[in-house]
Amino acid sequence: DYVEVVRKHGDKVGHLHIKEHVYHNGELASQPAAGMGDIQFGKVLAFLYEHHYQGPLSIEAHGPIWSKGEMRAKMLLLTQRYISPFLI
Repeated sequence: DYVEVVRKHGDKVGHLHIKEHVYHNGELASQPAAGMGDIQFGKVLAFLYEHHYQGPLSIEAHGPIWSKGEMRAKMLLLTQRYISPFLI
């Protein structure tokens, strides 16, 4: 459980890579923009803030659809919009 790991050990995190996943029938089906999948970024960032995290966040487009051309640009913009309210 990654949320529990961050809750307990967030003080050891030096870098956060924002990468989304969508699982369907137990298999990775897509890697869309943050907020469109299964990762609980709000909880992760809340626990990191409790541990006084001030490190970098990175965004990188992944997958065969969201990492190319116009979809890549959309993925980066959607991720930025989703993550921005969590940033202090």
